[in-house]
Amino acid sequence: MVTATDIEKALERVHDESSFMHELLAGTLNWPIKGMPGSVEEISYGWTKEELRAADLDKALLDGQVRQLADLDPAQPWGVFLLEFNSDKPFLAERGMTGVLRKVLRGLSKSD
Repeated sequence: MVTATDIEKALERVHDESSFMHELLAGTLNWPIKGMPGSVEEISYGWTKEELRAADLDKALLDGQVRQLADLDPAQPWGVFLLEFNSDKPFLAERGMTGVLRKVLRGLSKSD
């Protein structure tokens, strides 16, 4: 069983896409990543602004992207999303991530 400490230690070793996939996903979380791809793009797909249904999201993500890791196991009940921002502004303490994350989650949630 993977512990929070195991994940924290793996995250300390993550410094790029390759170490994210190999150290964290495959190594620590034991995700079944076949062929050990060279980039996250090989095991994920992108979401457009229209698919996210978040009109103002493009300001925070301009030149960035939202990607979803493909379901690597048929029993996987959740999705993992990677957000790439065009600057560090969403991470500044006075701005916070709350607004941007709410927009992303609202866009990803199923509409009635």
